[in-house]
Amino acid sequence: MSQSTHQRLQSRRSSTFVRAALPLCVVAAIAAVPGIARSSDKGHAAPEIVVGPMPLPNPHVKGYAYPESEQTILKHVDQGDHAWIATHAWGLWASLTRTVLPGLHVYETWQSPYDGTLISSGMNSGGATQFRTSDGRSAVFHALQRPGQFHGHHFVEQTRAEALPSSSDQVLVTVNWSPQMAKQVQANHWLSSTTLDAMLAKGEPGITLNNYSVSLKPTYFWLGAPLLVQGRYYRLSTWPGPPNPAIAFPSNLWGQCVWIDTQASGAGTGTGAVDTTCSDDGSSRTPASTYGLANFIHFKLTPREASEWAKQGINVTIGTKTYAPKAGETVVLAAMHVGTREMTEWTWQTYWWQPDPNKAIAPMTAADLAARPAQVKGAAAHYAMCAAYQMVTPNQPITGGQGTKPVLCYNPYLEAPFSHNSDLPGSKPWTYQGVTYDMNVGVQTNCMSCHIQATYSKGNGSTLPYTADRYVDLDSADFKPYLKMDFSWSIQQNVKVATPPKSPSGSGATTAGRK
Repeated sequence: MSQSTHQRLQSRRSSTFVRAALPLCVVAAIAAVPGIARSSDKGHAAPEIVVGPMPLPNPHVKGYAYPESEQTILKHVDQGDHAWIATHAWGLWASLTRTVLPGLHVYETWQSPYDGTLISSGMNSGGATQFRTSDGRSAVFHALQRPGQFHGHHFVEQTRAEALPSSSDQVLVTVNWSPQMAKQVQANHWLSSTTLDAMLAKGEPGITLNNYSVSLKPTYFWLGAPLLVQGRYYRLSTWPGPPNPAIAFPSNLWGQCVWIDTQASGAGTGTGAVDTTCSDDGSSRTPASTYGLANFIHFKLTPREASEWAKQGINVTIGTKTYAPKAGETVVLAAMHVGTREMTEWTWQTYWWQPDPNKAIAPMTAADLAARPAQVKGAAAHYAMCAAYQMVTPNQPITGGQGTKPVLCYNPYLEAPFSHNSDLPGSKPWTYQGVTYDMNVGVQTNCMSCHIQATYSKGNGSTLPYTADRYVDLDSADFKPYLKMDFSWSIQQNVKVATPPKSPSGSGATTAGRK
């Protein structure tokens, strides 16, 4: 064991933020993997049913295991074993995107938190969540919304009345939790401000999730009718790599796109090429830059989803007209953040769609690409990946460390548009070996550095701000007024704030606002 690994493990043992032992009920849940069943009616095979949510399956990727021990992960991190880290990240992707029923992937069976509750992605029958194939995807529900980290602002002002909105202004996300994480959060009432306020009052440092907790942020684009050119082609901006010098980099600055043919269920004619003109009327589109739906993880909107999305205000305005989603329209997965609590600081990996699946474009590296296993195939192989299992390099202990060299890993569709003052106010420069690093825009971020800031204050008021990449000490004085949310912004941002009882006079009591 290296000295650095030993120091980090010793820090974990002495920290007040101790890793929880896995409850026996969680172990049982992992053993009892939900099944795919068939029943018969008058001699005819009935549709297949998955009773979920489903734990992560074993993708049988060489060199990958889940969960790994913290000691094993830190050993590879400290040795700079990027191939091992990339293999672990790809193994997670292979597991999450495994198809369990036609059109249904493992991650889509997981529950989503929303305003103090957990939303099931399937239908309930006799207390169990079920997924069926009898009428397509009618039993699946995707609870999407505009990303909270976008703060409600638009990245691009439209200059022409009929211009298509940029990709950065069309991003929709949801959150999905592994069954073990959802069960623990629900059992401990951690989505309730009443519970969290009581923990703060007792002086508790924070919550501690179990080691099988996995948190996802799937990121989608709705290919609605008003966004289609010639009634079928959707213009999707694609990542060209980070700018030099680093600046806030929303998709209207990327300078390239592809066209998704919503009427092509197969791979289409795309060759890995991009369109560098991206005309609003589609005149710059070529067969080489046109891709069928088989290249994307995607789904069709159900009537329930279209109705609920419209109620939540998901729409698009072009000129003076506003359009709501309609059943049957296509939604494609553009990206996904994935965090696993296999170690105190979690492992962090993120994925995004790219036209040429065999090209490494930063923040993806050639080593990341080389580690992609054969089990990542089909549409899932069209997604790039980067991983952040440390904030800086050389790696530092969770307490008492220092800023060394930056480790950058971000998602182009989620972090690239961020600017310093409005989006990453928690950023701070540091100096190492005579070099000053001032990371302060989206293409200079690291998942771990930002998620360690996830905190809760009474009534879900102020929190520590988002930050670009830097070393953050888990025992920093900055955490003292807050409850640590174990790197989980998805818990803090979905806490239901209790409504105080009204005073007898009917005045003086108000409902606390939700962040």
